[in-house]
Amino acid sequence: MKRFIRTSIFLVFLVIVTLNISCEKLTGDFVFNQAGDWSDVIVVPITADSDRDQIEYFKKAIMRDANIVQVSALSDIPTKSASKVSVVLMDEVESQGTEAYISFVDYDFFGTLHFNLIEGRFFLKDFSSDSSAFIINEELLARIQKNRSGKGYLFPMGQELSFDYESQKYQGRIIGVIEDYRIHVVDGKSTGSVPMIFKLSAKANRYLVVRTSDISAATILLENTWNEFAFSVPLEMFFLSDKVPN
Repeated sequence: MKRFIRTSIFLVFLVIVTLNISCEKLTGDFVFNQAGDWSDVIVVPITADSDRDQIEYFKKAIMRDANIVQVSALSDIPTKSASKVSVVLMDEVESQGTEAYISFVDYDFFGTLHFNLIEGRFFLKDFSSDSSAFIINEELLARIQKNRSGKGYLFPMGQELSFDYESQKYQGRIIGVIEDYRIHVVDGKSTGSVPMIFKLSAKANRYLVVRTSDISAATILLENTWNEFAFSVPLEMFFLSDKVPN
């Protein structure tokens, strides 16, 4: 009987400790979702227009180093700091547009940040049609579904979307849905993920995201390579984990 009582007390103690830890996690600034740890991802802003033509050459130069795991270029960090657009379902043009944030990316983006795919696939160089395709996240899909209240479930794969951005209309089909990657927590309550839409584009030239196996070595490499390319502005760097979510 005494052994049973001691065991019961110990189990209760474990439950209390677990609940306390869970509460502490929720009362912090941010919690991670399924995308994993981005503490080994360095972001390099390309702030000068004159430097952006050299991004691909810069990527290839630093990828020769064994400490660089993967490199990607994109137009905007995928947070609320990205440009806002109104996404419309082409089969339901009379429906209300759904607010989203756009980030133009390259083929390496999703692999570099280890996003998890829920449906469909990522962008592939073997498919020329991907130049007009979109990948969205769960949050945007959920909001599109909400705006279609009463019309039944929308199967996202192959659905055609459009939006206007910088006086240009973009139209294409959804080829993939990614898992939501971060949750923003305020006063212990989740505010939800940011609705994102991603598209391949040459506009993916304002940031480089660099995943590395050695932060110190990568920092030195980036500084030296940046100086070799003689970019017009000094090198800036920050960790993606410090930037996302906004």
